Amino acid sequence: MKFLSKVLALVLSYLVILMIVDSCKACKTYNYDIDKMSLKNLIYSYGTFTPNTKETDTTVLKYSQFGIRIKFHDIIYSNIKRSYSLINTAMAYDCWDQYNIQHEVDNISIISLNNFDLNHTANTDISEYFRASFYPNQVSTIDSTINYENKDSFSRFDYFDLLLNKAPQLDSLFRFVVKVKLSNNELVDTTEIIKLLK
Repeated sequence: MKFLSKVLALVLSYLVILMIVDSCKACKTYNYDIDKMSLKNLIYSYGTFTPNTKETDTTVLKYSQFGIRIKFHDIIYSNIKRSYSLINTAMAYDCWDQYNIQHEVDNISIISLNNFDLNHTANTDISEYFRASFYPNQVSTIDSTINYENKDSFSRFDYFDLLLNKAPQLDSLFRFVVKVKLSNNELVDTTEIIKLLK
């Protein structure tokens, strides 16, 4: 009976070690860079507390529902298996993958190619009329959201939502140029034509 108990204890110990090693195989750190970007129209509405956002092919929207989603495409340079201990492995947060952006986003600006209002005619920066939405669906300034996303190591900086919060006063048809300044590069793209309704 004692022999059987010892064998059972050894088998259980072996299984626990296998579970620990297996759980840490997915525990990696990725170094990555943003390589290019694309733009999609975004429709949003406010729920009880947070905005609900989704991509759309619609080209006619109320200004209060219009947004631009910047979709980032990245290159992963390396992944490094993180060291672990029995104590750290038991803590779930320590085995989440981590993502380190190599060249951070410094600035995002939005330029209207059409007359927006008397103070913002064609080819003028209207970034001040946009807010940024980020996980977990919070809304803030563009700069503070960039700062949050650059430092968030638990997910890649894979998209960025810009929500228009000012009604256009002059034209109704718009195209927007979005410029993303990285610490080592600048990415530029232009939206399709969108009709904004008041």
